Amino acid sequence: MVLSRDEVARLLNATTCLKHQAALSVAYGATHRP
Repeated sequence: MVLSRDEVARLLNATTCLKHQAALSVAYGATHRP
């Protein structure tokens, strides 16, 4: 599944827990290659 930048931003903004935001950011950054 590939998410657009807008979808990723919405997902991160919808997450209220800082730990979850960090985990999602790391997971996305580790798997996303430009």
